Amino acid sequence: PWAYAVTAIAIAIFTHLAMKQGFLRRLGPTVFWGLLLGVVTAICSAPVTTYVWKGVSLAGADAITAFLLATGQTILESVALSGLATDPLDKMVTGLIAMALLRRTPKSAKLRPDAP
Repeated sequence: PWAYAVTAIAIAIFTHLAMKQGFLRRLGPTVFWGLLLGVVTAICSAPVTTYVWKGVSLAGADAITAFLLATGQTILESVALSGLATDPLDKMVTGLIAMALLRRTPKSAKLRPDAP
């Protein structure tokens, strides 16, 4: 269960810094920082997926990983490239959904009145 702890810490730190730049508050920053978060998670997760799980993440990216392996890439390169191909879009869409949900949450339900 602790295999992706470094990735989780990187996500927490990155999201904290991105929030200060408008992530989850405004559309443009949410798209930009969401895409960049995907790059961060792909880079942090690739070694774990490669060495702990032998390249298998049980996600849709496994098909891309298999294709890249078949083209002669190493397993680490294949996992990293498949993560870079899928994670940015995933994190951007997730950020946009989170922003929409936050905007629709009543202020009375938020812990901080200045929350997005």
